[in-house]
Amino acid sequence: DFNFSQEQDMVRKTVREYAEAELAPIVEDLDRWGHIPPEVLQELASIGLLGVTTESQFGGIDADPV
Repeated sequence: DFNFSQEQDMVRKTVREYAEAELAPIVEDLDRWGHIPPEVLQELASIGLLGVTTESQFGGIDADPV
């Protein structure tokens, strides 16, 4: 089965929505700065995107790498 699971689709949707709403408007700035500002990393962490493959016992969401 090569279809995404419901969990994978949820993560994919969350990433897409965040990227379109928050990163797309500043993508040129991010490229010019050469780093991701701490406030962006904090936002990514708050919606669970920095620990996607990290086990839940360590604060992640325990998802597979796909």
